[in-house]
Amino acid sequence: MNDAPNLMPTAWTGPFRFASGPACAAAVGPGNSEVDHEDAESAVRTQCAGCHVLLVEDCLINQEVTRELLQSAGLRVDSALDGEEAVRLVQTRDYDLILMDVRMPGMDGLEATRAIRALPACRQIPIIAMTADGHEEDRQACLAAGMDDFLAKPVEPEILYAALLKWLPPRPMASPH
Repeated sequence: MNDAPNLMPTAWTGPFRFASGPACAAAVGPGNSEVDHEDAESAVRTQCAGCHVLLVEDCLINQEVTRELLQSAGLRVDSALDGEEAVRLVQTRDYDLILMDVRMPGMDGLEATRAIRALPACRQIPIIAMTADGHEEDRQACLAAGMDDFLAKPVEPEILYAALLKWLPPRPMASPH
């Protein structure tokens, strides 16, 4: 097994988007599955700017694209290449949300989630699975490990932003002077 970071995309080809699924539809809301990309990004920027997200992804291309989507919406982003690094980071920094790839070399996303949930200070951090395995049994395994939601790759920005709006704490609006 090669534990080197994956430099080539393995989970998607073409546009980077989340496939729709039950958890995704719930995040977007009934009757609102056609969320405009700019509107969704703007809503995240308005409601959640400055939130701190940990992105756990072993494919550097996927990591780069997702980081760009998150940062363009005003979020602060730290990255980890595997589950072990993610567990180390959550012990030293505060996060509002974790986006967790499921299939990674070394400690995978399921094992990392169980380790993070075992830490008293991290039991309430929303953890969203990001995986190319969109089957119901995969979703159930993620939820059983302690993840809060499940998004299937390839990534659709509108669905990502809808999930962020669902799980990130809203930031107080600046009062006009």
